[in-house]
Amino acid sequence: MKKLIIIVSVLLSTNLMACPNLEGDYYCINDRAEVFDLNIVQTVKNGFDKYKVSYKENTFKYLADNLKKPFKNDDMVIAWYTVSCKQDTLLKSIGNIFKNYIEYSIDSNGLLNIKRSTNIVGSKENLIKCRKS
Repeated sequence: MKKLIIIVSVLLSTNLMACPNLEGDYYCINDRAEVFDLNIVQTVKNGFDKYKVSYKENTFKYLADNLKKPFKNDDMVIAWYTVSCKQDTLLKSIGNIFKNYIEYSIDSNGLLNIKRSTNIVGSKENLIKCRKS
């Protein structure tokens, strides 16, 4: 019985949807007409897709394992987040009172689309479009 519970837990936490291949160097423009370079390195860690997204002076790491992780600010947990893949989209969802998310996907024209959204009153969805360099 213990083995069955472990197997079911692994299957439920495993990302059953295909993660998109996002690796590459991109030339991007956001909805404020700011232009910048972006780099994505994609590897596999323990059977899950791992992404390292770098642009300007920022670097973000995502492990698409669909597990709940703490989102910290100055070592204080302010929210929880998950990273998963859904319908060829990499999705980071931050579960707090604002319900933020970031989506990375490749459209039919081969462009990388990055959507950032929150449900804060007065805010709007941000869209970044990127093409391979």
